[in-house]
Amino acid sequence: MTAPIITTAPSVLSRVEGPGAIPQADTLEHLFTLALWLGGGAFLISVLLPFVIKPLLARWGVIDIPSDRSSHDRPVIRGMGLAVAVAIVVMHALALALGVVEVDRSVSLIVLAMIVASAALGWLEDYRGVSVGTRLGVQLLIGALVRAP
Repeated sequence: MTAPIITTAPSVLSRVEGPGAIPQADTLEHLFTLALWLGGGAFLISVLLPFVIKPLLARWGVIDIPSDRSSHDRPVIRGMGLAVAVAIVVMHALALALGVVEVDRSVSLIVLAMIVASAALGWLEDYRGVSVGTRLGVQLLIGALVRAP
């Protein structure tokens, strides 16, 4: 019987003494495996999802028409960051659900909420447009809420 590819590591973080401590080789191997599988999964989803999202965005009219300040000279579809955001949220939620990352789940849920809130702000900016001041205020609010004890 072979070992599962991604497993929980009940004592991975407990073997790291503190900031600046050098983790043991098996801890590094476990973290590298997690990064490879979870990062690779997020990459794969973010590469494939645009083929689904792009036609939807075109149908919804989420198109940027160039102006004098634009860096492009023809209309382009906005909102493709949605594919990357969905990929990150899916893989983060999967890691949380499977328990493959040893961390307090409340911390992980806060990180997940921050990712979703930031992605929602980006989507709103692409879909309807948000003033610079409003965007800055919401970003500061997201950061403050995540930082709050």
